[in-house]
Amino acid sequence: MFVDKFGSDSVLVVITGDINFATPIRGARRKEIAVVLIHGTSHSRDLKNLVDESYLFEDVIKGCETITKEEKQLNTAYLKVSNLPKEGSIAPIVNRLSHLSANCGGKVEGVVSGEAVIRFGCKDDAQRALQ
Repeated sequence: MFVDKFGSDSVLVVITGDINFATPIRGARRKEIAVVLIHGTSHSRDLKNLVDESYLFEDVIKGCETITKEEKQLNTAYLKVSNLPKEGSIAPIVNRLSHLSANCGGKVEGVVSGEAVIRFGCKDDAQRALQ
């Protein structure tokens, strides 16, 4: 579908080592789309021979910054929503809050006594959700 939609000016980047992707890669090559393969150490050599360029995944991410679970928790931001209805089911409240915050990475942690807590990956995401 990608090949048919975007045509020959595109580059298809495939992240796999699985030979089962050979057929779509051949299809892309027939349509003159450049194909770049990013693979792990255990990959199919035949797959590697089908593409224009190939890179080892470990080499690609070598310069990337890593974050520990503890560091991630330090960056987590919480937003408290108050003045919510106290009677009835909390399901519609959770659904609405999830809908409003999901595009900013928010996750409703819970709703109790007319108040809800929404967790975000960082303070910037929580600020964006307030907009």
